Amino acid sequence: MNCGVYNFTKTKIEEAKRFTRHMGERSSWGGMLTWARANELVTPGSTSGNDLGYELDVNFSYKPYDRMLWSTDVGFMMPGDAWIANTPGADAKFTYGIQTKAAISF
Repeated sequence: MNCGVYNFTKTKIEEAKRFTRHMGERSSWGGMLTWARANELVTPGSTSGNDLGYELDVNFSYKPYDRMLWSTDVGFMMPGDAWIANTPGADAKFTYGIQTKAAISF
Protein backbone atom coordinates (compact mmCIF):
# COMPACT_ATOMS: atom_id res chain seq x y z
CA MET A 1 0.00 0.00 0.00
CA ASN A 2 1.31 3.43 -0.94
CA CYS A 3 0.54 5.86 1.88
CA GLY A 4 1.68 8.98 -0.01
CA VAL A 5 4.84 9.56 2.01
CA TYR A 6 8.11 9.91 0.14
CA ASN A 7 11.70 10.44 1.27
CA PHE A 8 12.72 13.63 -0.52
CA THR A 9 16.40 13.14 0.34
CA LYS A 10 16.39 10.88 -2.72
CA THR A 11 15.17 13.69 -4.97
CA LYS A 12 17.21 15.42 -7.63
CA ILE A 13 16.18 18.78 -9.04
CA GLU A 14 17.01 18.32 -12.70
CA GLU A 15 16.31 21.80 -13.94
CA ALA A 16 15.26 25.05 -12.30
CA LYS A 17 15.02 28.28 -14.28
CA ARG A 18 14.22 31.51 -12.45
CA PHE A 19 13.48 34.97 -13.79
CA THR A 20 12.63 38.32 -12.20
CA ARG A 21 11.38 41.45 -13.90
CA HIS A 22 11.27 44.81 -12.09
CA MET A 23 8.51 47.16 -13.19
CA GLY A 24 9.65 50.48 -11.81
CA GLU A 25 10.93 51.06 -8.29
CA ARG A 26 8.07 49.53 -6.33
CA SER A 27 6.90 46.39 -8.09
CA SER A 28 8.32 43.24 -9.61
CA TRP A 29 7.18 39.89 -10.87
CA GLY A 30 8.99 36.67 -11.44
CA GLY A 31 8.72 32.97 -11.85
CA MET A 32 10.48 29.67 -11.73
CA LEU A 33 10.05 26.42 -13.63
CA THR A 34 11.37 23.30 -11.90
CA TRP A 35 11.60 19.69 -13.00
CA ALA A 36 12.37 17.00 -10.40
CA ARG A 37 12.99 13.28 -10.48
CA ALA A 38 13.76 10.66 -7.87
CA ASN A 39 17.30 9.30 -7.82
CA GLU A 40 15.81 5.89 -7.05
CA LEU A 41 12.47 4.33 -7.92
CA VAL A 42 9.84 5.30 -5.37
CA THR A 43 9.01 1.65 -4.82
CA PRO A 44 11.68 -0.91 -5.75
CA GLY A 45 10.50 -3.03 -8.66
CA SER A 46 7.89 -0.44 -9.62
CA THR A 47 7.10 0.25 -13.24
CA SER A 48 5.90 3.79 -12.58
CA GLY A 49 9.26 5.50 -13.20
CA ASN A 50 11.03 8.22 -11.27
CA ASP A 51 9.60 11.42 -12.77
CA LEU A 52 8.24 13.61 -9.95
CA GLY A 53 6.96 16.23 -12.38
CA TYR A 54 7.11 19.93 -13.08
CA GLU A 55 6.26 22.96 -10.97
CA LEU A 56 5.69 26.50 -12.25
CA ASP A 57 5.78 29.28 -9.65
CA VAL A 58 4.80 32.87 -10.44
CA ASN A 59 4.98 35.81 -8.03
CA PHE A 60 4.15 39.51 -7.92
CA SER A 61 5.44 41.93 -5.30
CA TYR A 62 4.40 45.51 -4.69
CA LYS A 63 5.95 47.92 -2.22
CA PRO A 64 3.61 50.95 -1.87
CA TYR A 65 5.78 52.49 0.89
CA ASP A 66 9.35 51.90 2.03
CA ARG A 67 8.32 49.69 4.96
CA MET A 68 5.28 47.97 3.49
CA LEU A 69 5.17 44.97 1.13
CA TRP A 70 2.35 43.07 -0.54
CA SER A 71 3.19 39.82 -2.32
CA THR A 72 1.15 37.17 -4.14
CA ASP A 73 2.48 33.77 -5.23
CA VAL A 74 0.81 31.14 -7.41
CA GLY A 75 2.19 27.64 -7.87
CA PHE A 76 1.12 25.06 -10.47
CA MET A 77 2.14 21.41 -10.04
CA MET A 78 2.08 18.94 -12.90
CA PRO A 79 2.93 15.65 -11.14
CA GLY A 80 4.91 12.90 -12.83
CA ASP A 81 4.32 9.17 -12.90
CA ALA A 82 6.29 8.46 -9.70
CA TRP A 83 3.31 9.58 -7.60
CA ILE A 84 1.17 6.64 -8.70
CA ALA A 85 3.69 3.92 -7.83
CA ASN A 86 2.03 0.52 -7.33
CA THR A 87 -1.40 2.01 -6.67
CA PRO A 88 -3.99 0.52 -9.04
CA GLY A 89 -6.34 3.12 -10.46
CA ALA A 90 -4.34 6.04 -9.04
CA ASP A 91 -4.09 9.24 -11.03
CA ALA A 92 -1.66 12.08 -10.29
CA LYS A 93 -3.68 15.18 -11.10
CA PHE A 94 -2.72 18.79 -11.78
CA THR A 95 -2.99 21.03 -8.72
CA TYR A 96 -2.29 24.64 -7.78
CA GLY A 97 -1.91 26.87 -4.76
CA ILE A 98 -2.25 30.60 -4.13
CA GLN A 99 -0.68 32.60 -1.32
CA THR A 100 -0.89 36.31 -0.63
CA LYS A 101 0.67 38.24 2.20
CA ALA A 102 1.22 41.75 3.47
CA ALA A 103 4.10 42.83 5.68
CA ILE A 104 4.94 45.97 7.59
CA SER A 105 8.54 46.43 8.74
CA PHE A 106 9.32 48.37 11.91
